[in-house]
Amino acid sequence: MAHHNHHRIITALALSIVAHMLFLAAYGRMADWYRQQDLRPTRYLPDLLLLAPDLFRQRNIGRIPERLMQRVEATTEPGAAVAMPTFDVAPPALASVEPVPADDTLPTPGERQPIFLSQPSLADFSLNERDIEAVAQLRDQYDAYARYWSPDVDPGDTESASRTKAEAIVARAFTAMGGLDKLLKITEIRTVVWVEAFETASGEGRQQQIDTVRVYPYPIATWRMHDLNKFDRDAFRVAFDLSSGKPFPAYVTKNPVFARRAYYELFDARWHLFAPVASRKLRLASERARWHICDWFLGEGIRLSYAGAGRLGGESLLNPAVDRVYVDDRKYGRQFEAYFDRGSGLLLAMRETLDEAEASWFQQQRGSLSAPTWLTHYDDYRQVGDVLLPHQWTRSMSMSRNDPRRPLQRVLLHLNIAINGAAPDTVAPEL
Repeated sequence: MAHHNHHRIITALALSIVAHMLFLAAYGRMADWYRQQDLRPTRYLPDLLLLAPDLFRQRNIGRIPERLMQRVEATTEPGAAVAMPTFDVAPPALASVEPVPADDTLPTPGERQPIFLSQPSLADFSLNERDIEAVAQLRDQYDAYARYWSPDVDPGDTESASRTKAEAIVARAFTAMGGLDKLLKITEIRTVVWVEAFETASGEGRQQQIDTVRVYPYPIATWRMHDLNKFDRDAFRVAFDLSSGKPFPAYVTKNPVFARRAYYELFDARWHLFAPVASRKLRLASERARWHICDWFLGEGIRLSYAGAGRLGGESLLNPAVDRVYVDDRKYGRQFEAYFDRGSGLLLAMRETLDEAEASWFQQQRGSLSAPTWLTHYDDYRQVGDVLLPHQWTRSMSMSRNDPRRPLQRVLLHLNIAINGAAPDTVAPEL
């Protein structure tokens, strides 16, 4: 009996050794095959695109929206014909793509296949569950903030009819300003910004004294808007010549503390003060990329809809009849209402507020019951080259959409404007 048990044990060990040897031989052959095919094991990484964006960064293939290409490539010779773009139901077409570089061509038979993640080490990127969860939350916030274009199911529905009417109103405004073809020729705008002030401060700290004086213009900043997404802002600087017998400008001795603060809160620092970090970058990117008035209404990702007719109201004394156009920037998440004069067709005002997520953040941070609303009036249209541009901007901020006549902050700007390389004059505007 013991002899039979001993024989069974020897047989089982022999079979186990043979099975293991066969398994090792198969594994070796499989490893050699993987090595020949230049493959390697992979692992699942949630949202690797957000955790390691440099690994997926594509080459710049120069894809620029067609309308921006028309603005950049528009000829400046007088009398030259410029094609009149149409309003597209679909988003603007993309420019032709450059030829694919030679190193991206498909491999020939017999060559090694390309490796997806060849060199970077995955140890450099965090796989912590909290980091992955934070990335997922950030992605959800961005998806909720920036909305993308989607095609119409029925081009003849109410939404399409509303958009067509809004596009006609915008086209009429561009015609009143000189024509879309001439507006697209503007590739650079330089501006000297003046604020209307009625106060001047002397002294510092507790010894500071603020006196009310006659309304005067004060140079506050210079703006330079150029290329596709460049909006440079700088403080206005005056060069003094002490050896000259000419008197200094009157504004040199003034210090408009209230007007200066209102300008920075309503223009330069607006999104730093009133928007959370998650959407602040998109807001600032929108101001840089949408500096051209054509991009406000015809840029990539812009959706227009007609919001009805009415009166401008607010601070306007004339209270003209206007057409309201709702603008939804689905690339940068910006939304605002534009008011066009039904008589002249020109843009008269824009109303903008925070979205729901930004308003909730603002209320938590400030303890306020309502989010701010900004109303910007555009007046004093004057000829600059071949087009009409507004030389007076009035922006006010209120905490109530129903009663914008009681603004918490207000500033009136006068602009000296020059386009396409010309330098704006520094002469103070007449008030």
